[in-house]
Amino acid sequence: MTRLAGLALTFVSVAVVGGCLRTTSYHCSSNADCSAGMCELNEFCSFVDPNCPSGRRFGELSAQFSNTCVGELPLVDAGVDSAAIDASPDAPPDAPPDAPPNCPGYITLAAVPGHRYKLFSSAASWQTRRDACAIEGGYLVVPDDATELAAVVNLAGGSSWVGVTDAAVEGTFATVLGAAATFLPWANNQPDDKPPGEDCVKAASSNLYSDERCSLSLRAVCECDLP
Repeated sequence: MTRLAGLALTFVSVAVVGGCLRTTSYHCSSNADCSAGMCELNEFCSFVDPNCPSGRRFGELSAQFSNTCVGELPLVDAGVDSAAIDASPDAPPDAPPDAPPNCPGYITLAAVPGHRYKLFSSAASWQTRRDACAIEGGYLVVPDDATELAAVVNLAGGSSWVGVTDAAVEGTFATVLGAAATFLPWANNQPDDKPPGEDCVKAASSNLYSDERCSLSLRAVCECDLP
């Protein structure tokens, strides 16, 4: 029996009432209560799922959130106290009150004033992470120079996607913002468009770029400009 299955069996109450089965939901108070998972702000456990834009999905014992992707249902509208969310210890400690409302959970990096960032630590394809950033009002990070790239790589803890691709015109790299990519610190012999084709750009721990298959699963950092 897997640990996850054991957890589910432990916290499911089954009662026979008029021939019907009834299950109860399981609330967590910290990540330690979610075997291999994360305790979200609505006090339900979520688990890694690369098929979700957010990279995480609620478990089966999450009431109305059961088996939905994190972010698919609004927490406040579902009855979660918004004041409790604002006071959550999971909120970035350095996010000021004037943080952009369309980029929740973004943080500043000392080396790059004027921008905010958010790490998706679970690996997913380039398209999945591009779409997840857009849903939050941000975009897959587009480093402007070596200083910003180094800060992003440090936040990601290693290799991660950046918002640059030549999917539209082979060999012509553009950003997810629709502009020509002007900062392209390629590693040796890159880009090479290795068969069957590599149209998305990865920032490596060396702070250099390489082109990769867009279906490759990597971490990613989203970026959000200050108003």
